[in-house]
Amino acid sequence: MILEEKERGRTILLSSHIMSEVEALADRVSIIRQGRVVQTGSLEDLRAQMHVTINATLERTPDSWATIPALDEAHLDPHGRLTATVAPDRVTEALTALMPYGLGGLTVSPPSLDDLFLHLYRESR
Repeated sequence: MILEEKERGRTILLSSHIMSEVEALADRVSIIRQGRVVQTGSLEDLRAQMHVTINATLERTPDSWATIPALDEAHLDPHGRLTATVAPDRVTEALTALMPYGLGGLTVSPPSLDDLFLHLYRESR
């Protein structure tokens, strides 16, 4: 029903704590904390404010993470599985810097609405 009305061009105000539902239905999102709007925008705009996660397998370990400054946080397990965060505008730079280390099994994941919600709640404390 909501999708039908949305397709007809109607504006729908949806209040939900089920973030996957909001991601599936909303064009714009407002996050409210203690009765005040702390962030409003399209999902794309809101996601652009947070870091994306890179998961990959590396064949070789970098001598120093300082050689890959685009990565803000990086963890490499003993099996060569890398989990790192990077600013959205530095993903290409990070992947290019990782390629000499035998980059494989790559996924780049934008933050979920849950991630954004939790980030904004922590930030506004």
